[in-house]
Amino acid sequence: MADFLLVPTSELGIEGDLRASGNAYLQTDGLETAIRLSLFTDRRALEGDDLPEGTGAFGEDLRGYWADVFSSTGPMGSRLWTLKRSALTNETRQRARDFSLEALDWLIAVGIASEINIETEVAAGGLLKIGIEVVREADTPARYAYLWRL
Repeated sequence: MADFLLVPTSELGIEGDLRASGNAYLQTDGLETAIRLSLFTDRRALEGDDLPEGTGAFGEDLRGYWADVFSSTGPMGSRLWTLKRSALTNETRQRARDFSLEALDWLIAVGIASEINIETEVAAGGLLKIGIEVVREADTPARYAYLWRL
């Protein structure tokens, strides 16, 4: 299954852009684009989520992906954005792990992956490292790593 290749355009690799070669967009057979979109698209906050300061005069900006109303697999994206400006504590690291797993659960639900393992750790410079292992039937596990600035 081919997918558009989303090429990172920032040092953290969060922002990306589609690239073309001639008259065609570059493609990939991996899950890099799907994982990047799942992690770094803002999922709608849940009631009770602690929202970062500056998300509205009364904290009312719950964000969310506009196309969720058409989704058959549930909401798109992750709630990582709600951790913005949080202190890098063990609790924050665990919440980032949970939010990442929540964002990637759809890979299991639609049968693309049989298991997803996520590890988070505090990296230098106030960054959070998110390590992801996607286990697929009859294939070696694929590993991905991202940095997230809180």
